[in-house]
Amino acid sequence: MQDTVNQIATTATNVAPQVTQPIADTSSENYFTLLLKGGWILLPLFLLLAIAIYVIIERIVVLNTLGKSDSVWFSRIKDLVYEYKFESAEKFCLSSSNAYSKVIAAGLSQVNNDMEAVQGAMQSEANQQVAS
Repeated sequence: MQDTVNQIATTATNVAPQVTQPIADTSSENYFTLLLKGGWILLPLFLLLAIAIYVIIERIVVLNTLGKSDSVWFSRIKDLVYEYKFESAEKFCLSSSNAYSKVIAAGLSQVNNDMEAVQGAMQSEANQQVAS
């Protein structure tokens, strides 16, 4: 038993200097060398990463521009509808190039029909605007 303990202690003292040696300096490596060390599979992964970042940023920009509403424009449409000037309101909507103006114009074009026709026209136009 004592021999085993002495042998472990001797081995530990022999290994200790090897463990305390500094690790090789890897600060000279850059991303390109890591890319080359990773193999050819990393090239498509980095390409897909760049495409994904581009798509995410582009969608954020598009959704932010679509999400902004013009309160003056909406108040003008509301006033025209309250005055029962549906044709003027539809023309005013068509003069604007926003997605929401096209959806409202589609609803105003069906104002003489029942509520389901108005909702259907607006839903159809909204689907077209989202798709484009």
